[in-house]
Amino acid sequence: MLHVKRSLLRLTHSACWEEIKPHDLTVPYGDRGGVVIEPMLTDQWYVRADVLAKPAVEAVENGDIQFVPKQYENMYFSWMRDIQDWCISRQLWWGHRIPAWYDEAGNVYVGRNEDEVRKENNLGADVALRQDEDVLDTWFSSALWTFSTLGWPENTGRPASVPPNQRDGLRFRHHLLLDCPHDHDDHALHQR
Repeated sequence: MLHVKRSLLRLTHSACWEEIKPHDLTVPYGDRGGVVIEPMLTDQWYVRADVLAKPAVEAVENGDIQFVPKQYENMYFSWMRDIQDWCISRQLWWGHRIPAWYDEAGNVYVGRNEDEVRKENNLGADVALRQDEDVLDTWFSSALWTFSTLGWPENTGRPASVPPNQRDGLRFRHHLLLDCPHDHDDHALHQR
């Protein structure tokens, strides 16, 4: 704090200085403990949603996927054509962990598990890896049901053509099911 005061003092005596104005600041408090919540910028994981949305939109446009009632198509197109990158990392103690590992130099490796990461990147047992501590967003995790219940990566022919939902589910869950890449060579996952 002393260095800030010194810098401020230097500024007041320079040509760069104009004035000091009072500024009201809203300080957020936690609803459980009543403590001040300090915002902190951290690295987050995002999905490039436009990469995933394109084939999903095309599937509806060409009739491979149909909405009942049809009026929901326009709502879907509106959402999907104005889609933003989706932050899928959460700083929680429960959930599916982000499938990313870091070495001591800060390099990031993404894979299904640590063994796959080591094999794909030729990393020996002498290279220390630690898994990202963040977990996947709940809506992202819920889209994993297709992989876990329908026998992925095998095509089992199990039915999953009509998952019923309310309007909020239409926006999130169905959009996830249509967007989730079935070609895992598409790398829509990125960190920023």
